[in-house]
Amino acid sequence: MVLHLRKKRCKKLPRIDILNLLATYTGHSNWNNFIHLEKARTNTLIKQDIDKRQNKK
Repeated sequence: MVLHLRKKRCKKLPRIDILNLLATYTGHSNWNNFIHLEKARTNTLIKQDIDKRQNKK
């Protein structure tokens, strides 16, 4: 039997300075820039997927 010390998952994001550090590590200027670009890329991928599905019909 495996016991976990922490049963609940944390629903909050880490502190903004840690998020900014992670964003700069991945080549972005800050966390807000990272989020903005990732949302734009995700939306583009979703639109491409929708277009592919519509073209198959």
